[in-house]
Amino acid sequence: MKGEHLVLRHKVSKKIASRSDQRAKALALDALRLTNEGMGGGIAELLLPKSPQGHDELTQIGETYVVCRVKNRPGHKSGQSDRKALKVALSDDELFAILVVNYGKYIGNKPDPQRVSAKAFTGWLKRELKNPASRAYKAIRALAPVLLELKRGDRWWESAIAERRKRRVKDI
Repeated sequence: MKGEHLVLRHKVSKKIASRSDQRAKALALDALRLTNEGMGGGIAELLLPKSPQGHDELTQIGETYVVCRVKNRPGHKSGQSDRKALKVALSDDELFAILVVNYGKYIGNKPDPQRVSAKAFTGWLKRELKNPASRAYKAIRALAPVLLELKRGDRWWESAIAERRKRRVKDI
């Protein structure tokens, strides 16, 4: 089970549950399944609820959800979060200067108002990160390779740039 974890998946909609105690319930539900199949005992018995109310709640959850194994996200491979590395990479002034200069060359001398926005910049950046021959890709690979390891959406990039903008205003 290395690189995977248990989740509750809805039987009908196939969506993963967003319960705060999902992992504990998924583990207890899997222990209940093992016990019902005759493979219980030992640690599986310890994971089951002791009270009848807890057992009834677990049975009700089992009627709606099924326990599935899903792969961990890339940031969880090492068991440590890359938040510090991402924060350092996003605060690198040299990297963002290179990216902004390359974006300026991309939009040319007469930019439209729509092209001079964080949304347009992030769209351009995501396209550039798909091309290993681009200058932006090479700059990020040299200065902040942690940004290449992650597959992030436009909203993540926009919020990261907004957060960077807030930090820069505080520094001034």
